[in-house]
Amino acid sequence: MSPRIENKRPIESLDSKHIMSIILFLYENGPSRRTDIYNKVCRNGSMPQKFDTLFGCGLLTENATVDGIMLNLTDKGYDVARNLTNIEDIIR
Repeated sequence: MSPRIENKRPIESLDSKHIMSIILFLYENGPSRRTDIYNKVCRNGSMPQKFDTLFGCGLLTENATVDGIMLNLTDKGYDVARNLTNIEDIIR
């Protein structure tokens, strides 16, 4: 009998360091350039993978504007961010 391979739960995508910080930064600041996020959240070589995770979960979108490429939360991303702030309020 082979061992059961468990599927990763969707919420585990938020386990990676700085993922929740990126979500909350965009929630509080609105559309932002990647450099704004790097400067305010983290300068880490793995940040592009974190953005890819958020894109893959359907929480983040990227749009070209006159100010450059802007990252923004999707409706689903806003829902997650609101719930994260609710959790923060409960913990406080």
